[in-house]
Amino acid sequence: MFPSPRGLAVAAILSLMTGRPYHLTAQSAAPYDVVIAERNLMIPTRDGKRMATDVYRPARNGVAVGARFPVLLHRTPYDKTKAQTNAEYLARHGYVVAVQDTRGRYKSEGQFL
Repeated sequence: MFPSPRGLAVAAILSLMTGRPYHLTAQSAAPYDVVIAERNLMIPTRDGKRMATDVYRPARNGVAVGARFPVLLHRTPYDKTKAQTNAEYLARHGYVVAVQDTRGRYKSEGQFL
């Protein structure tokens, strides 16, 4: 039996909060075999500073899937690259994951407060 969408959402939130993959008991093979990652996209803010963001998308056969997916945004002052394993896991299970360094940290511009 496949986990429900609500169950996957809970697993996604727990993964991002704890920093390690949270596996459901009724886990099945991931529906998407590949993850497309775009790294260090510089997203502008209203004041002109740019936030470094990595975006992970579900893919099949090396091509991003053209469907709509729920999006999870993870903003962190602790280096966005440390969330790569969790982001890839969640993308393989049907989420688009954006992981962003907060203002003034690592590759993001601005002053960290």
